[in-house]
Amino acid sequence: MVLVLAVVLDFRWLVAMTSALTLAVFALVSVGLWRVQIREPRSDLAIRAPRWVPPLAALSCLALMAAALA
Repeated sequence: MVLVLAVVLDFRWLVAMTSALTLAVFALVSVGLWRVQIREPRSDLAIRAPRWVPPLAALSCLALMAAALA
C-alpha cells in the first residue's frame, strides 16, 4: 500500500502527511497522559513527569504539525 501511495501521490505531500500523522499521535498520547495524571494521581510510579510537561508536549506537537502542513 505504501508503494502504491508513493507512486500515485506527490512524494512531498505524502511525507508531510506522514509527519503530521505521527505528530498528531504524539499529541494524543500527551493529552492522554495528562488526563491520567489528573484523574488518577500516583506517586509510586517508576516514571513520572511534571504536570506541565504533557500539555506542553501536545502544544509543541500541534505547532510542529501546523508548520509541517503550511
